[in-house]
Amino acid sequence: EAVRNELDCSKPAGKSGLSQIQVGAVTFCQFAVRFLCSEAARLASPARIRDICSLLQSGDMDLQKAILTWVIETEDRKNSDLGKELQLTLWKKLEEVLKGRTDPVFLKLYLEAFVHLSSSQCLPLSHKPLSPARTECRGILLSMVESGDLSPDLHCHMLCVLASLLTAGFEDFTSLERWCAIIERCAEPLSSEVLRMAVAKSLNIAGAGLVWRAREDACQSLRAVAVRLIDAAVSLLQDEDQEVRLEASVI
Repeated sequence: EAVRNELDCSKPAGKSGLSQIQVGAVTFCQFAVRFLCSEAARLASPARIRDICSLLQSGDMDLQKAILTWVIETEDRKNSDLGKELQLTLWKKLEEVLKGRTDPVFLKLYLEAFVHLSSSQCLPLSHKPLSPARTECRGILLSMVESGDLSPDLHCHMLCVLASLLTAGFEDFTSLERWCAIIERCAEPLSSEVLRMAVAKSLNIAGAGLVWRAREDACQSLRAVAVRLIDAAVSLLQDEDQEVRLEASVI
């Protein structure tokens, strides 16, 4: 409680930024947030978990970044009560973050934390956002990835988040076609290793489910996409990089 009170007193008066915070305050906030997150995870206290989720939802940008960094760096976050609530908060805030995207550093941290928590499968599919919000986020991500104006790391995280959104349903064939075209392009040998690894991870998230769905579905369009994804996976199994081959072998 004392740490949380000190944290509240250290909040900047206006927009986040080093110029508006007293010397050392940012470092203190980072350590304080890490402590609060660790305690919330250890105690599984509903009140503490709500505090952390509230900071992530609407807290100062520096505090949000500290929480996201803790999620990325802390291994015991998975399958904890705090992990589940943080994942739900990230789902709820995803559309807002994608539409705002004024801070590339924050966007990268957000998407990376999103992927980390999604990979732990904290929440069942039914707890994810309703279709309109999911469809909107999917469209934004597809457009951003197709633009080609992203750094390789950001491109990687977006591909994985996009795959997570696609696992909620394979009925939108237009989106599936666009995603498949991106997968094929990024799986090419001349693509960077980061992008090829991103394709392998994306296929592990959504590819297998789509292939199984296509086997049970009479839709020729879905089956055609499944065949193209299998071809991309086979190509990655022959990749020159061992880590990419290992990741691709999971599917």
